[in-house]
Amino acid sequence: MATIAEALSIALDLHQTGRYAEAEELYRRILDADPENPQALHLCGLLIAQLGRLEEADGLLGRATAADPLAAEPHTNHGKVLRALGRPDAAIRRFRHAVALRPALVEAQEGLGHAERERGDPAGSAAGFGRAALSGGNAATFYHWGVALDAAGWPDRAVSALRRAADLDPLAGAVPARLAALLHGRGVVDEAMRWYRRALALRPDHGEALHNLAVTARDTARHEEAARWFSWAACLHLGRADARRDLFGALLVLGNARRAEGRKEAALEALDRALRLAPTAREAQDTFFEAQDALALTLFELGRFEAARAAYRRTVALDPASLAGHYNGALSAKNLGAIAEAMVGLRIATRLSDAPWIHSARLTTALLLPDLGNDALADEITGWRDRFGKTLPHPALAAPAIGGRPLRVGYVSSYLHPGNRLLDQIGPLLRAHDRSRAVPLVYGDVPYAAPELSGLRRLAEGWCDTRGMSDDALAERVRADGVDVLVCLIGHTGGQRMGLFTRRAAPLQVSYHGMHATGVDAMDLWLTDPVLHPEDSTEIFTERLVRLPHFFLFDPPRPLPPTPPPCVTRGCVTFGSFNLDAKINERVVALWSAVLHAVPGSRLMLKSRGAGLAGDDGRARMADAFARHGVGGDRLDLVPPVASHAEHLRLHERVDIALDPFPYGGCLTSVDALSMGVPVVTLAGERFIGRMTASLLHTLGRPGWVAASEEDYVVKAKTLAEDYQQLATIRMGLREEVATSPLCDAMSHARSIEAVFHTF
Repeated sequence: MATIAEALSIALDLHQTGRYAEAEELYRRILDADPENPQALHLCGLLIAQLGRLEEADGLLGRATAADPLAAEPHTNHGKVLRALGRPDAAIRRFRHAVALRPALVEAQEGLGHAERERGDPAGSAAGFGRAALSGGNAATFYHWGVALDAAGWPDRAVSALRRAADLDPLAGAVPARLAALLHGRGVVDEAMRWYRRALALRPDHGEALHNLAVTARDTARHEEAARWFSWAACLHLGRADARRDLFGALLVLGNARRAEGRKEAALEALDRALRLAPTAREAQDTFFEAQDALALTLFELGRFEAARAAYRRTVALDPASLAGHYNGALSAKNLGAIAEAMVGLRIATRLSDAPWIHSARLTTALLLPDLGNDALADEITGWRDRFGKTLPHPALAAPAIGGRPLRVGYVSSYLHPGNRLLDQIGPLLRAHDRSRAVPLVYGDVPYAAPELSGLRRLAEGWCDTRGMSDDALAERVRADGVDVLVCLIGHTGGQRMGLFTRRAAPLQVSYHGMHATGVDAMDLWLTDPVLHPEDSTEIFTERLVRLPHFFLFDPPRPLPPTPPPCVTRGCVTFGSFNLDAKINERVVALWSAVLHAVPGSRLMLKSRGAGLAGDDGRARMADAFARHGVGGDRLDLVPPVASHAEHLRLHERVDIALDPFPYGGCLTSVDALSMGVPVVTLAGERFIGRMTASLLHTLGRPGWVAASEEDYVVKAKTLAEDYQQLATIRMGLREEVATSPLCDAMSHARSIEAVFHTF
């Protein structure tokens, strides 16, 4: 018969080889023979615990510790069972007993650490794991020590413990994620992100590490990387709305960041991806709306007005009270020539906002309406005046004692810089001012101190960069500069400063180069000429009209060798217009179609700096408009915008006769045509913007190209088109006519304006 020791050896072998039923039976037989055998009680208790019968195991292991109180292992294993039974206090007593017996027993120290944590004592837990680690613990021991140290409020020591765990086992997947989270919380972001990436390399589906890495990238403006990680998370959790929502938010942030950096195409890609998540992301309605609005704005800034208009329609559908949706949508429609639609949006925008510039946009857009009469224009201006044009309280300004000193003349415009063609008109005036009679100063939202603008700075005595200045602050600056005459150069168009003039910043305030009355009560004069405003003009004006001998001034055209008109080589006349396509309304199309019908075989070339002819849709719309009047597409050359002014000028070599639109006529486009030897036919309208080309032609000495009616317009165009020799003669000499005309006589023009300033 086998001894008890031999039976225990056989039972243990059965136990270790997984033959649990046989092992248990043999352990029971041993205990039947020796009920208090500590080894049999211990091993049988372990087996029963492994089989999940914890209460039974508790009894056996308790008897084992009582049978041999000096054996550390039974106390340790009993502690583990007590932990599993949810009795941490009892477990702690067993682990402490084991540690007292064998202080270097790692298992007991670790068990104590776990039990102290479960009891809610992080410091005790850290102490237990710390002793285990120092007693030769492995990577898991150091990991748990780090977690306990963090919970106990010792993050620096926790980081050290976790780093040691990672050194001991570089493949331990839980360690990098925990270390990364701890470093992230302490603000050590770059190292945290490295550990998050390591965690994902070990376990690509580690959701917490992935989410935290994405959030960290987002919060540190690593927008591209954040979107990548959030995309990964969304792929891992396809059915989870929160993962898609996180990705949506990351793409929105990325899109806004790229737009702010000027990377509009990248912004568009990110925002478009975000909005494709809309069915799930709509739960966050405000964020979804923000993404939709950002997409529309990016399209608008890229000049893709067709897509922008559609996007803003979606914006307004989501939020009917969206000011940006109505305002920018209206501007998109305006850029596409849909003026009636633009006015609808602007009328709504003006009901939503008291911002003067929005109301000014409505006013200037109304000028493009084909049937806008002077009474209707007067209503628009009066509405603006009643709301914004009243004179605000201001310091009393005494009439300046001029004596023998020159007047200080302030010109206000944000368009006086080399990138805008207003400089072509005002630059010659600034150069020609007699400094003994007028000292020019310029105020505008332009970085005039920039080195590349040094040439511009020579045109005036002083330049004030008004960016960031309120109207009140700018008015104080103008008064401090001792300005005698303040000239508004841009009216209600972009960059306007009408609020400055309502503050009576100077004793004499003058409107020059505005397109209509300002509606500002404190605006004293409106400079014009006898053609722009004949004595019988019915146009509204809120200022006193002062008629100069002529209004416009330009630098002489550059000397270029004349080219023959294209009709000489092509055998047919080409009419052309390079005006903004928004000016080409249905009435203009009808009249130009009549011109083409009156001149058989003739063609029409249209080119615009606007977006209306930039895309296939816009060109198709224009072709359809002419088709409705019997003009086929084979007679039209629809040219998209060109990259430079030089290219724009060269295109005139393909045009015989320029046609001016109405009621909003051309100015710079007409000067360009005339300077390139191309005659311009215009219809004199009933207000300033419809008579600009007429004024140019009268000043040039070519009043015969100004039509008094639509019928006369057709006759004048037909008469010019029928005489190729006359067109060739005009072509040879017109550039010189422009250069030697009063249009380019800066000295006499400056004297006329100085005389007005000194008179009033």
